[in-house]
Amino acid sequence: MSAAAVIIMHQRKLVRRFIENGATRPSTAKSLNELGVRQNWIFRRMAAEGVFVAERDGRWRFDESAWGAYQQRQRNRLIVFLSIVLIWFAILMIFLLVK
Repeated sequence: MSAAAVIIMHQRKLVRRFIENGATRPSTAKSLNELGVRQNWIFRRMAAEGVFVAERDGRWRFDESAWGAYQQRQRNRLIVFLSIVLIWFAILMIFLLVK
């Protein structure tokens, strides 16, 4: 399994934990201990993107709209990356065929 697949699985697991525990609104936010979540780099990255929001009392909640936007940005990055690779490959093939 690729590293990207492992990261995506971990992200979805984190989101599922918040949803299953009802931590989706400020009034139902929960502590990370209650959720069984550690602040690893994947969590911190998602929190920096607004997917997980810290409330003033140290509890956290999940923001569904931020999650959708985060996923869209990831898809856009993948599309750009694949486009660059495809263009690079096409240029390489042109140079090889010209010689």
